[in-house]
Amino acid sequence: MARLGIITAGRSDWGHLHGLVDAIRNVMEVAVFSAQGVGMAVGAEVSYFASCYQSAAKLDAVMVFGDRWEQMAAALATITHNIPVIHLHAGEWTPYAFDNQCRRVISSLAHLFLVAHAVHRTRLLVMGIPWGRIHVTGAPGLDRFVLPAASREHVAAALGLDSTRQWALVMLHPTTFRPQDAEQELAEARVAVGDRQAIWLTPGNDPGWEWLRERMIDPRDDIPDDLYPSLLRHVDVMIGNSSALIVDAPFVGVKTVEIGRRQEGRDRVPYGDGQSIPRIVNILQGIDFTHLLCEV
Repeated sequence: MARLGIITAGRSDWGHLHGLVDAIRNVMEVAVFSAQGVGMAVGAEVSYFASCYQSAAKLDAVMVFGDRWEQMAAALATITHNIPVIHLHAGEWTPYAFDNQCRRVISSLAHLFLVAHAVHRTRLLVMGIPWGRIHVTGAPGLDRFVLPAASREHVAAALGLDSTRQWALVMLHPTTFRPQDAEQELAEARVAVGDRQAIWLTPGNDPGWEWLRERMIDPRDDIPDDLYPSLLRHVDVMIGNSSALIVDAPFVGVKTVEIGRRQEGRDRVPYGDGQSIPRIVNILQGIDFTHLLCEV
């Protein structure tokens, strides 16, 4: 039976991954490796993942998600261990965040590509990646939104919210190539909240995140994975500059207020149909991992 390593950087990707991980475990062995994510120390993160691969049972491939620098470090660490890389959410584009560079580095190291939309495949083809290595699967994180949602009252009780008020979910992260915009972005987010009850999420671990967090009102480090899909069904608006405003919100049908330029350039396309996980599992079952390292 094949053995697949799956990398998580934490909150930024685990909500998208956990349903997929459960499904893959039905057909092959899975080892989940969690990033340390300390202080933007890329070199230390590469060494950490290299030691994980060294001590783990033999891996047939490693799956990395998206564009986080921790995921890039995990991909870099595979090189000297001759482990093929599967890049999930490849081919996307966010030129105002250094995630864009991380994503392209991962793709340059990868051997199999699972993309959310055909436009992302086109971008990879321009990079010179062979057509047969790219599969349009949709975003697996959207599959969780087709499940029944918990009631508004249940969500309110679980998260300590007032069920009689409108809710605003705020996901505001540093725009890493435009740090000078942080103060204005925060001010715009506060205005967009209005008189709604706001759920502020702690920013991602990028340069400038601490400055933002200190100025947020009662920020939450996380929303439980089992509550997030239901919360999204009941919020009045999503505010911020997270990819969730582009990927998740349109699928659910919640309105958004996009702040700043962090997501500028990201393709405004459908990212899936809620049936991506079975497609991905089927593709993985048909892969000959022994030949995946070959470049052509």
